[in-house]
Amino acid sequence: ADLLKSYTVQDVLAKIRANIASPFTPVEFVVGYFNESLTPTLPAERQMKPALVVDIDSDLYISAFQALSWLFGSRLMQSGTLVYFDEWPYGEHKAWAQVAKEYSVTSKVIARLGARFRV
Repeated sequence: ADLLKSYTVQDVLAKIRANIASPFTPVEFVVGYFNESLTPTLPAERQMKPALVVDIDSDLYISAFQALSWLFGSRLMQSGTLVYFDEWPYGEHKAWAQVAKEYSVTSKVIARLGARFRV
C-alpha cells in the first residue's frame, strides 16, 4: 500500500488492475484471508484453470500452507507448474514440505535467486 500510496483495498486493487490488466489478460482479485476466501467452490465460480506460475508471497507458514493446500486440493496446481517462494526460510519451506508430502508431490529446484522455484 505504501508503494502505491493507496490505503484502501479498492484503491490498491484499482492501481494494480490499471498496471497489469488488458483485454487479453483479464485480472480478478479474491479479497480476504486465505482460510475464508479460498473456498471449494471458488475455482468453478471464477472458471479458474490450472496455474502456470504460482507466487507464494504469504510470509507465514499457516498462510502458505492454506494457499498451497487449496491449490492442490482444487487441482489448480499440476505437473509443470512453477512455484515461486519469496520468504522460503520463514515458514514457506515447511508448508511446502507438508503439502508436498500430503499430495505426494515431487519437485525440483530450478533457480535460487534469494527464493526458490519448484516444479
